[in-house]
Amino acid sequence: MKYRTKLYLAFVLLVFCTTFVGLSLVYLNERENLIENLHSKVLTVAATSAKIINGDSLETIRTREDVNTPVFQEIVKKMRAILTANRRNDLYVIYIYTIRPSPTRPNDIEVVVDASENAQVFASPGDLYPEANRIGILQHIHELWSPKHLVTDRWGSFLAGYAPVLNSQGQYAATLGVNLSAQYVFQELNRFKLLAGVTLILTLIGAFVAGAILSLLATHSLEEINEKVLQIGHGDLKVRIALKTDDEFGNLANSINEMTKHLEESEKLKINFIRYVSKHVMEKILSSDIESLLKGKRMKVTILISDIRQFTHLSEGLPPETVVSLLNEYLDTMLNVVFENNGTLDKFMGDGLRVEFGAPIDDPNQEKNAVKTAIEMQLALRALNRKWKEKGQPHLEMGIGIHTGSAIIGNIGSERRMEYTAIGDTLNIATLLEKATKTSKVPILVSETTMENLEGLYHAKNLGPLTLPGREKTITVYAIDVSLDKEGTDR
Repeated sequence: MKYRTKLYLAFVLLVFCTTFVGLSLVYLNERENLIENLHSKVLTVAATSAKIINGDSLETIRTREDVNTPVFQEIVKKMRAILTANRRNDLYVIYIYTIRPSPTRPNDIEVVVDASENAQVFASPGDLYPEANRIGILQHIHELWSPKHLVTDRWGSFLAGYAPVLNSQGQYAATLGVNLSAQYVFQELNRFKLLAGVTLILTLIGAFVAGAILSLLATHSLEEINEKVLQIGHGDLKVRIALKTDDEFGNLANSINEMTKHLEESEKLKINFIRYVSKHVMEKILSSDIESLLKGKRMKVTILISDIRQFTHLSEGLPPETVVSLLNEYLDTMLNVVFENNGTLDKFMGDGLRVEFGAPIDDPNQEKNAVKTAIEMQLALRALNRKWKEKGQPHLEMGIGIHTGSAIIGNIGSERRMEYTAIGDTLNIATLLEKATKTSKVPILVSETTMENLEGLYHAKNLGPLTLPGREKTITVYAIDVSLDKEGTDR
């Protein structure tokens, strides 16, 4: 997902959440205010209505038979007048009635007079009002009281208010109950919900538009930087980011331009280095300072020396162009094998190569990699000979000597001109081993110090002690079988 999309969605989500939370809080506050306002009104209606009702008359109403008495009818008439007087849009009294504790069941509430106009919900004197206990009326039977929540009974949901009715002696006679329809509350809240929904939709539309514009403006510079960085990542180091903004994006663009400039200079340096040295040596040189480059370091290395036998004699009968073509193809093939096995090219020696393993980066498998390289070089030369034979070109043979020992590894020269190389007797022994391949008539000769770390990995024939030219001490040498490895796999 693009950063612009993330920024856009984050902005819209933030606006939505903020608006939704704000409207929810306003809704809850509006609901609370509406209910609180109606609570005040229902208590006012209950209190004023309780004073109109004759408490002495209420005390005479005891049984169902009292429904037909003039006293009962008079009370109902007054209560219905109150009912009619308190029916308007913002205050609609749906039920008015009187109740009192049951004389036979003190923990229950019974109906005294029900002034309901609907005969289906009419309650007769003495009928129990079981929901009263759940509502909590009994605990407030002698006081002006209204529950802080909607009252739900068999006849629906209401806002209820209760006030005591007193007799002529000022004593408790009954409790007047007034039920306000909750429909008004629901209508007002639904109206608010509709308004809030419209507000939320309009806000979201605005957020979508504003978010798109803001994310576009905010990410324009970022996308410009991203596009240029991708081009730089694909190797186009001539790319420069042109941003005129005086902000963090502008500073970032300038820093990237400066970095690209240095990368371009470094790339030019790499191109020049890679013509003369291996990739490992190049990276070592680029990551080191001049002082460290001029210092040599004693390291254990495995030296591989290769040379084409009688190449000078072969080249005498060939045109110079053919000689150069053959030699270039040969060296390119051999270098590929060397670099694939973590070897470092020290130098070309005419038609020969000097290769180091274990330098400049230490390699615990340097002996194995060196012998593996030698075998693969011989196999690669066989493939070249088959190819050249088809073209009528000469057949080449190559000798390789390998020895492991200590050498001084580093750059020799000055700050103006230096050469990365190895110095020490190890190189001399490897060179003499390569020359000994001619007299021994084997393609690869390996010293005993190299064989010690191969753990019998390759087929090797012990040729016994060998006195190398110019040296007093003998050295045990081994001839490596190029055809098969220790597991018998055909190479």
